[in-house]
Amino acid sequence: MGADRLAELELEARREAALQTVTAELSAARAAAEQSRAEAEALLRFNEVVAGILAHDLKNPLAAILMNARLLRDADAERARTVGARIVTSGERMSRMIDQILEWTRLRAGAGWVHLTRAACDLGALTDEAVVELRGRKADAAVVVEASGDLRGSWDADRLAQVISNLVGNGLDHASSPGVRVTLDGSGAQVRLAVKNTGTIDDDFLPLVFEPFRGRTAGVKSRGRGLGLGLYITRQIVLAHGGTVEVERGPEGTVTFVVTLPREP
Repeated sequence: MGADRLAELELEARREAALQTVTAELSAARAAAEQSRAEAEALLRFNEVVAGILAHDLKNPLAAILMNARLLRDADAERARTVGARIVTSGERMSRMIDQILEWTRLRAGAGWVHLTRAACDLGALTDEAVVELRGRKADAAVVVEASGDLRGSWDADRLAQVISNLVGNGLDHASSPGVRVTLDGSGAQVRLAVKNTGTIDDDFLPLVFEPFRGRTAGVKSRGRGLGLGLYITRQIVLAHGGTVEVERGPEGTVTFVVTLPREP
């Protein structure tokens, strides 16, 4: 074979290799563009769902505030106190929703990272304070607290108060019959908090319990009156403490959220 023919074959091989390289690069670029477009569309749909949830769930307490405010204009003193209490309740509900949205936004911005300010505190005392506050917000809040063992540890007191309030409030909102039982156990190396109420959780809904917005983006009907962020935030706070939070379904028709916390970081 002559030198010219060898040169032609070598040139042809180089062209083929270059063509394969360009083709592979174009395919990779096309795949990356498709992925980016899909992610952008998914983000847009998610933002639309979030906006819809906010518009729907904030509209109800706002409507109650406006309605009661109109009644207040022509009410006598006793009626005014009753209507005023309703306005306060609706306003506090909206405030809690906004606080949860802000907390969720901070968690997303920090990739789920929760800042803790640890100090010595007592989980029993935190629970008592949270229950008193809940009873102040809900006149029919029937909560029983049982505590045993050493409930002290190095935790972020404000964050744990938020956890307790979220779990007990969730139990009160979803209980099929009135009443929530809170059990605190400090007899072991770790401290255990259990919040129990009557009710059930469907199999389809169970994996979504700790997801933001309670699975609404997946088409699961929300049962609560809030945004479905309380349990998500609760889980992030517990994880930041190095603990765990799980949900258990009892054969007697009960639901129990169990938090386990190490006493030290």
